Amino acid sequence: MKLANRIASEKIRSPNITAFNSNQIIVRILGAIASGILLILIHPTPDQGWLAWVCLVPILLACHRSSIGFSSLLGLITGLIYAYGVFFWFFHLPKAGAVQSIPLAIIIALYVAVFAAFASRINNNFLRLLVLPCIWITVEWLRAHAGFLSLPWATLAHSQHQNIGLLQYGAFTGTYGISFIIVAGNVLLANMIIMRKVSIEQWLGISTILLLHLYGHSLIGEPELTKTQKIMLVQPHISVHEVRGEQTNQLRWQKLDRLTRKAIETGIDLVVWPETVLRGLKSNPLLMRNIQTLCNDYQISLLSGVTEFEKFTTDGGSKGEGEVKTRSFNSIVFVVPDKPSPVFYNKLILVPFGEYTPLSDYLSWPQWLAPVASELTRGDAYVHFAMPEGTIIGPLICWENLFPDFVRQSVMDGAQVLVQVVNNNWFGQSAQPFQHNIASVMRAVENRRSVVVASNSGPSQVVDPWGRVTAVTPEYFSKATLISEVQINDIPSFYSRHGDLFLWFVMGFSALALLLSLLSRQTSHTQKNGRN
Repeated sequence: MKLANRIASEKIRSPNITAFNSNQIIVRILGAIASGILLILIHPTPDQGWLAWVCLVPILLACHRSSIGFSSLLGLITGLIYAYGVFFWFFHLPKAGAVQSIPLAIIIALYVAVFAAFASRINNNFLRLLVLPCIWITVEWLRAHAGFLSLPWATLAHSQHQNIGLLQYGAFTGTYGISFIIVAGNVLLANMIIMRKVSIEQWLGISTILLLHLYGHSLIGEPELTKTQKIMLVQPHISVHEVRGEQTNQLRWQKLDRLTRKAIETGIDLVVWPETVLRGLKSNPLLMRNIQTLCNDYQISLLSGVTEFEKFTTDGGSKGEGEVKTRSFNSIVFVVPDKPSPVFYNKLILVPFGEYTPLSDYLSWPQWLAPVASELTRGDAYVHFAMPEGTIIGPLICWENLFPDFVRQSVMDGAQVLVQVVNNNWFGQSAQPFQHNIASVMRAVENRRSVVVASNSGPSQVVDPWGRVTAVTPEYFSKATLISEVQINDIPSFYSRHGDLFLWFVMGFSALALLLSLLSRQTSHTQKNGRN
């Protein structure tokens, strides 16, 4: 009741918007620029996650007592700087230039602009602390659920991938809870600067964040693991020029076979090859027999990325003359020893404008904006792989690891370990593969599952159920193999079982706070008019 009375007694006032002079405008624009730069620095590279605790303070101060329009503009400036800085690897893609980058940058910047607009409208310190973290994680949720524009990449929570204590709350709240705590910390600091003093409530807030860090470390432990398995990752560093043709297919197979046989050890249960390192296994029985022989020779299971093809006949209509065409899939093949029937999984979440053209049945995208994509076909269903001794593998291809709901469902359907295959060498020696791997750290913590990442050019790595990277290849853009004991877990986390319960709770609580405040404001206004 006390909290409800407190919320009801607070008013969301339109700030006393000041007519700024030119110097004040410049200072606020510089604040927006500062936040944009800080949002770059907290992600790889340079990966200075500690700056996340102050990265939003400049934009919050810049929006204080500003108009909603000016604040939205400030948020747009912050977002554009963040987008171009974090996603600079975009320019490594073929046919990706300044023109193609503009829509991506604007879309990302608009999310920050929405947050800034709300920040300008809430002029009460208590409500800022209560509502603004909710607004931010709502925006992050929208980024992850925007249809073909979904891009939950380099979020605030991702910046804390080395903050193991705070990371543990992902097992209860998902990454949204981690972002919530970070934004709350930024709001506390901004409030202190605005008030020019530290109140008891602010000390309490800071102390709570520190205690959360300490308690998070106590959550790290050893669950009742059923077993461990020895897994070998092969990082072949196959260049983008070695992707097509039967001859290069054979050369790639020879490279993979040689690297595997050279490094293999006794007791290895599973060998993993990266995304799209082979092509057309279903139509190449000789190559398939070679893979089966490798598995039989060492009694290992093998999981590999493969580009697969399937012929089909189109509907001939009234004339009954269909046309024979070919579908392409980004797939994974799973082979076990002494069992000549491989299992395939076809990727379900394709990369828009990279693996397919969105809305191609309804829109004709101009070539200057969206160059022709590789038109792959989406798979029909998710497939788990069963190891001979019973371990259930949840396969992930490339950026499927970005989507918490997708991975969580794999775990709830029985996955005991998650294996991701990826090929990021399209992006050159940039920060992209490091930023991408962080998403696998988040999925490991959320679901209390080990995540194995086999990358074509690296870094390949193993993440334990608490988000600790326990093994990683020392270099990227180089050939390497990595052998590690991987923990297998049967117990689902709270987040695995209940999903984004925290998100829905805080969003509902925030909406209630806003409603009570608006009602309180209306009541006060009515009473004032009555007295007059």
